[in-house]
Amino acid sequence: MNDTCTAPAAPVPSSNGAAEGLPRLQLREVRRPSGAASAGDETQPRTRLETRNIDPTSPPFVAEPNATAVVVGPGRSGTTMTVGVLERLGIAFGDGTDELGEDIELNAQMRAFTERSILWRLPTARRTFRTTLDARRRRWGRFGFKTPHLGRSLVLAADLIEQPVYIFVLRNPFHIARSWKKTHSHSLTSALPGVILSQYVTAAFLARTRRPVVMFSYEDALAHPGELCTDLSNALGLDPSKDALRQAADFVAPTRGYRDSRRFVGHIDSVSENRVCGWVSDLTKPHEPVTVDLYVGDTRVGSGLANGFRSDVLEKGYHATGHCGFERPLSRPLSPHQYEDLTVAMRDGPLIFRYGTNSEAGCGHLTALPSNSARRGGPN
Repeated sequence: MNDTCTAPAAPVPSSNGAAEGLPRLQLREVRRPSGAASAGDETQPRTRLETRNIDPTSPPFVAEPNATAVVVGPGRSGTTMTVGVLERLGIAFGDGTDELGEDIELNAQMRAFTERSILWRLPTARRTFRTTLDARRRRWGRFGFKTPHLGRSLVLAADLIEQPVYIFVLRNPFHIARSWKKTHSHSLTSALPGVILSQYVTAAFLARTRRPVVMFSYEDALAHPGELCTDLSNALGLDPSKDALRQAADFVAPTRGYRDSRRFVGHIDSVSENRVCGWVSDLTKPHEPVTVDLYVGDTRVGSGLANGFRSDVLEKGYHATGHCGFERPLSRPLSPHQYEDLTVAMRDGPLIFRYGTNSEAGCGHLTALPSNSARRGGPN
């Protein structure tokens, strides 16, 4: 294996849309019974959440027609899990998200707020960010988004977000730093200060805002997923079905939830008549190579271990060691019209990935799809 394949391109939005197959937003009718406890009454039932500026008799997604769920927290803190839960509870996160639930377009714009040149580019950056948010609003109404760059930029961009409802997920900083060590080849001591600073900056902003804030612990969510999902629905004023609540709680589960459904990242660099070239990484086991099976329809046309060295992937921080590439011969020639029928199945995971064409970048990308066959991903 060599480094001759094309460098990995940015993930491309799925044509199916991130919200496809997810529940529609249902809002709860809130009626306060006579003699009910007030918002600050200590006799109110304990929940898995901490909230600020939320009136339980008029929760934000009921009271505000343009409420925007803004998921904040440093990378690897549980924000991907939170997005998946909120999607299943009915909040739209759009069809332009990547495998981590991050809005690709907003991510790029928020990154501009962290650059040194922002001092003289701030008016343009703010105008672009607001235009994108307005487009999301026209399409989705109430919606949500998350980006790992938001915490450091809240003070520069918060006033542009219409009726924001901040959802802050916190995780033990030591565990976050260890996760960064595994996936980004950072040392624990170099990652930890940045994690703590990010959490402090976000918490300091949320302590001053007058907007609704919901906070919870990642560790508490793993320990009590059902209670957390119910409490989150109640705090926001959502009214999901029992089935939606069950799906949201299942998504939190480490063995069948988001760690499996969004654990793989990768890229198909090229497809030819007799060969497929790309890379793939398992975020839950960043130092172990992934075995892939290649299919056209239901016919397996190739398989192998993705362990070739990719210096470009290593440099971009997508893999801890860079040993994640694959360049596999096909058992039968493909015609050009079959390229888009090619799927890549992770043998150790429940998902398959489809090859698509990104007309802008001129190369393929991986798009997650639910596996519809127990045979897929395993040997024939």
